[in-house]
Amino acid sequence: MSTHEEMDQQFRDAVERDNARDDRMAFAHPETGEVLESQDDFHKALYDINERLAPLWRVRHDLQMEYTERWKPTLPQRRSNRTDKQEKVARCPRCRALLENVEA
Repeated sequence: MSTHEEMDQQFRDAVERDNARDDRMAFAHPETGEVLESQDDFHKALYDINERLAPLWRVRHDLQMEYTERWKPTLPQRRSNRTDKQEKVARCPRCRALLENVEA
């Protein structure tokens, strides 16, 4: 075999090994032990977990809101979550420079 043919054969062998490895790489769901192989299996598992976590996220949000009504928040909100008014307050009124400790 020439060098070119050998390289082609090595490439084909590598592709076959990768394809075989993909077939063997099944993921067991950490809670149920169910084997997740397809994209739909993963989507269903993630959806189920999000459904169970949603009530906890709501409780967390309510606690955070109550805390901020009683006391100042410990950290400023992330920039992406700030309102326009919060952005204006976080800047110097004269030079519009960001005030210190406003980035979270």
